[in-house]
Amino acid sequence: MKLFNLAKSKKEGCEASRCKETEGLNEIPGDLWGRTQVKLCARHVEEAIAFAKKNPDHRPKELTVVSPLDSSVEALLDRLLEEAKKAIEFLKTFEVSTQDALVEANEWLRITKAKRNFIEAREKELTGPIQVSIKRIRERHAPAKRHWADVEVILKGKIAQARLREEKQNRQALAAAAQAHEAGDKEATQTALAQVTSVGDLQGTTTIAKWKYEVVDASQLPRAYLKVDDAALKAHCAKFSSEQQPTPIPGVKFLPDIQVRTRAAS
Repeated sequence: MKLFNLAKSKKEGCEASRCKETEGLNEIPGDLWGRTQVKLCARHVEEAIAFAKKNPDHRPKELTVVSPLDSSVEALLDRLLEEAKKAIEFLKTFEVSTQDALVEANEWLRITKAKRNFIEAREKELTGPIQVSIKRIRERHAPAKRHWADVEVILKGKIAQARLREEKQNRQALAAAAQAHEAGDKEATQTALAQVTSVGDLQGTTTIAKWKYEVVDASQLPRAYLKVDDAALKAHCAKFSSEQQPTPIPGVKFLPDIQVRTRAAS
């Protein structure tokens, strides 16, 4: 007996892969999959119990993460982390209300920047070669992936077109059958109904009919469907210095914003 897989992401209904059941769900321990809780339909609960009884020594695949850092780097990062936590606790009650306090805050800010730069530099030393390798691997895989993605898009498009054509023919046939029925023409009604084809399921593939939109005249869109142009407003603000008041725009309030930039302490 093979243990069924769970869906790759959380979904409504039973979490068993490809299961569409939404009624009579139960939450059971997810030990078989290395999860805390799993939501399953009655049938898959029975299958899980049967598998557990037949495979008492089953253990889910575990992802063991081993740190690539040596002990000295681990110790250094732990120390820096603890220093940062203590600094945060101190700053909760630290008030910048005098010139001396402002100078002190600035000194600590520059030290903070230096520590962050140090950590990021050490991180790049380790991740740089890895990123280069990842980039080369992705570049090598990209052409084949891209072309197979194109194949998938083409095939999905053809299947979708066939489904749309089938559904359109069915709608026309049903409309003709309804019209013939109203006219009392039984023969024409049966002939029209005979034109209705069954939209069968495809193994491993699901077709879902939804609506999509195309804007043909943006000027007629109701306000509820319009989005504020954030980039345009930011560009408008950038035209004015802190001493200037931005040119008014109806429905917009301009607020002063102070940005603090610092250089790391050497």
